[in-house]
Amino acid sequence: MTNILNEELDLSGYSDEDFIEVFVEYFRPWIKKTHGDEVGMYPMSLLVKKYLDDFNNHYELYVSSAYGGILLRMN
Repeated sequence: MTNILNEELDLSGYSDEDFIEVFVEYFRPWIKKTHGDEVGMYPMSLLVKKYLDDFNNHYELYVSSAYGGILLRMN
């Protein structure tokens, strides 16, 4: 038996920039921890293109690639 916790959140007070800020705060440290400090020094655009799907899988963020471009998949 699995317990599931459902929580309703009102996200209407947040903008896309808020979600991108949170993404960046978690993504770059994850890159450095997972792939090394020197990889973490590459430009963010390259890192996102190369490692976004791995990041989503690591944190079990199931976002369909059909959902949209990279920017939309970061939200």
